[in-house]
Amino acid sequence: MKYALDLQKALYDGIVALGYEVRDSFPSDVYPLFVVIGDDYGSKENVKNLYSAEIISNIRVYSKYKGTKEIKETMTDIIEMSEDLEVTGFDIYTFDVMYSSILPYISEREYREGLLQLRFKLI
Repeated sequence: MKYALDLQKALYDGIVALGYEVRDSFPSDVYPLFVVIGDDYGSKENVKNLYSAEIISNIRVYSKYKGTKEIKETMTDIIEMSEDLEVTGFDIYTFDVMYSSILPYISEREYREGLLQLRFKLI
């Protein structure tokens, strides 16, 4: 699954360059705003010497802020960065936002959560 790791590295580098804290799991430390990547799934194809892979990447944005503005701004930044993303060894043939949602604030969790599902087709 080298293609998935290469895409995750590109997403990580791009999101960090935007100035966000990025993790691959929910941290035990407390951060006011952070992004979790690494939850993805995909498939690959080989057709007449053309290798391609389709990856659905779930990106979660967590914020201590009870409103939605901070998560919406962060998700917008990530989408705009992903439109120009470069993945080492691959070209991005297709990029789509499949789904985005912001869950209600639950005081027991102390975080509000936004979810992005991004689809990449790599060749």
